[in-house]
Amino acid sequence: ADIAAIVGGSVVMLDGRDGHTVRTLATHPEATTGGFPYLQGVSLTPDRNEVFYSLVGDCGAATIYRVPSDGHSAAVAILTGASPAVSPDGRKLAYAVATPSQAERQCQNAVVVRDLHTGAERTWRYPDTPDYDTPLYRDAVISEIDWAPDSTRLAYTLSYEGESVSVLNTETDADLGQTVEVVIPDGGGNSSHPA
Repeated sequence: ADIAAIVGGSVVMLDGRDGHTVRTLATHPEATTGGFPYLQGVSLTPDRNEVFYSLVGDCGAATIYRVPSDGHSAAVAILTGASPAVSPDGRKLAYAVATPSQAERQCQNAVVVRDLHTGAERTWRYPDTPDYDTPLYRDAVISEIDWAPDSTRLAYTLSYEGESVSVLNTETDADLGQTVEVVIPDGGGNSSHPA
């Protein structure tokens, strides 16, 4: 099967057998490699009909796009946010957004889950308590999100002077303070790219 991928400033479909580009779905000349803004968070729907991805800056503007995987239509900006991930059941889209209390920096450090059929959304953020009023939580970025096969739990990478992975249960956790950090033995305190 074809694979959705980001190659430089383009979102492409690759042949799953040999990796060659089958078709280009979207091109963003403003996206750079190794700088800002850049493309990230590519996610193919389970029915393989649509691809979600984001164009993000350094704690700045972030936009989520949707594009048909057949390459017959242009990409459309649909949401403000980053790191989109479609649930395995195809019903939900998780993504990261900046918390509204941030004045200057707009770091994407809250998680939103959007129902793709109704548009209803729920947001999880770190609580406004002294324990979470530190740069680790205020200036951190949620840079990768992936769903568990049950479409209720998701893992995300929190990046700030290092990276860690935590698991959010969308049915029981009230905020990101209740998430469970995944600690990898002998991992050096750095983990990322949950799958």
